[in-house]
Amino acid sequence: MVHFDQQSGRQARDSGKYTWPFIGLMVPFVGHNRPHKLPFVGKKLPLVHISRFDLGFTLIELVITLLVLGVLASLAAPALRDVVLNNRMATEANDMLSTFMFARSEAIKRSGNVVICKTLDPTLPLATVACNTTSGDPWTTGWLVFSDLNTNSVYDDGTDEMLRRDDGFPGTNNKVKPLSTSSMKNAVTFTRLGILGNPGSSFDLCDTRGVNSARRVTLTTTGRAQIERGSLTPAIDCS
Repeated sequence: MVHFDQQSGRQARDSGKYTWPFIGLMVPFVGHNRPHKLPFVGKKLPLVHISRFDLGFTLIELVITLLVLGVLASLAAPALRDVVLNNRMATEANDMLSTFMFARSEAIKRSGNVVICKTLDPTLPLATVACNTTSGDPWTTGWLVFSDLNTNSVYDDGTDEMLRRDDGFPGTNNKVKPLSTSSMKNAVTFTRLGILGNPGSSFDLCDTRGVNSARRVTLTTTGRAQIERGSLTPAIDCS
């Protein structure tokens, strides 16, 4: 029984039989295992424990999660595809517009003709690269920009000066084509005044989605260019 020292007033140790503490010495206040030696609670394991076999998802939870992800992906995929294709179409139209603006500024700066002509392969060496003069071929495979010093509207290595080469609008179903009535089916010429050497026209850029997503780059006789889309006259041709 616990008693107090009459002289010091301090509490003395229990002189009874049971001298162990109320809780264990090593671990939490409660435990679910039966202790080998009393104290009141166990020394090693807590009442609530986490087993490595209890972690993770059940099979049903995993199947439901995958089903929800599949539904969300099926809803988002078409919209994401349109965003990617629209960005690509806008980039190609802007590239062609910038090519026309560059050629016009170079014609004014050099006070001479600058020509943009379509080509089958703009990556060929200067000695072999050439303008494509087949009217039925589209501009999809690329084009050349050069200073036409001998004014014959085709690139002559050693005479003309190459200014820029562009790989066009690559892809099996992509198209860059001038209007069927255009006088610029093979080449566009800017004179030293920055105006067109041939009547104004336009180029239609199309991808696999057809007319509804197409762009048109229009050139006026004064040499200015702009991008158009939607219902136009004449209608955009993606055939």
